[in-house]
Amino acid sequence: MGIVSTTTTLGYPLIQTFKLNTVEVWATTQSNFSSQITLRWASDEAFANSTKEVTDMSLSSAYPSHVLAHPPAGTYQSMWFQESTGGDTEFFHLDASTNVIVDINITGILYDGTRGTSITIADATAGTVYYPSPNSSLTPVGLTGILFA
Repeated sequence: MGIVSTTTTLGYPLIQTFKLNTVEVWATTQSNFSSQITLRWASDEAFANSTKEVTDMSLSSAYPSHVLAHPPAGTYQSMWFQESTGGDTEFFHLDASTNVIVDINITGILYDGTRGTSITIADATAGTVYYPSPNSSLTPVGLTGILFA
């Protein structure tokens, strides 16, 4: 979500509360190859009878696979999360070929006058904004790289 480093080893989150709006995935076009995208929403039910999933398959490079998924109504993915409770929450599983484009759209409420839970960052530069990549390592990004819509 975004972490601002205050020292070389410490940072604080930018967003206090967030909500997942959509997940959109596009497969890249490759000639003579089909591609498939499947997004399955994770379940917090021990014995879930139905799997909530969205899938698309392309049969040519003329029409690449594309999925636009909204969190199912009434599930935990459609709720608001505080930054301290959303860290290890599993939202969805994505099965797709390589070189896909994933756009995760969230709504967030920024901290206003307070600080969130401190986060340890190795070899940070004070004043730099970091964001977690899908493999959970922190990558620096400039303020021009953050879009607030």
